Amino acid sequence: MTIDGRVIRKTRTILRRVARRGKTITYKTLAKQLGVHWRGNFRFLLGAVCAGEIDEGRPPLTAVVVTKLGHKPQAGWYLICRDMNVNANWGYQLGRCHGYWQKR
Repeated sequence: MTIDGRVIRKTRTILRRVARRGKTITYKTLAKQLGVHWRGNFRFLLGAVCAGEIDEGRPPLTAVVVTKLGHKPQAGWYLICRDMNVNANWGYQLGRCHGYWQKR
């Protein structure tokens, strides 16, 4: 999967829709909606999406992306948060994300 502006915008659109509904989405479902093969690693794409959200003063939108088992994010979530100096408490960030997007 090539990460370009179009893919980042499409990913943001999908994740914003999920957040507005107060839901989560699995990596596999996200891959299907993007039309890409699920390979188990979206770290670079989600990192780019997260960076844009943080730069614009919003909570990390990538909090809505979870694994099917356990309904929590993969290790990449914590790495992205660490790299961006963002609180990596997933439950907290998921609540912030849902709260922010449900108001818009």
